Amino acid sequence: MAKKRNVKKDIEYLTFEVVADCFSALELYPDRKKDEIFDIISDAVKNGNDLMERVNKKNIGDKKAVKQHYREIYADLLKGADDQFTRLSKVISAKK
Repeated sequence: MAKKRNVKKDIEYLTFEVVADCFSALELYPDRKKDEIFDIISDAVKNGNDLMERVNKKNIGDKKAVKQHYREIYADLLKGADDQFTRLSKVISAKK
């Protein structure tokens, strides 16, 4: 089982990467839709905060339940980051 500290670091890392890529896109492509990029940033931060709350949840249950809880968190983290990166690439590649 992963340590809670490592799970939190992974959440922070991927959230930061999404936000950093969004700000890079704003600088590199100023003619693209800024509102959509800011929505992606907002969603990334909300997702990161929700996942952090789930990590800090107490009284999960026995050892199997704890492992399943962290597996679900990792799955949601990867799915959320992938969705946000996909949305960003669509905004960048879209024509004016």
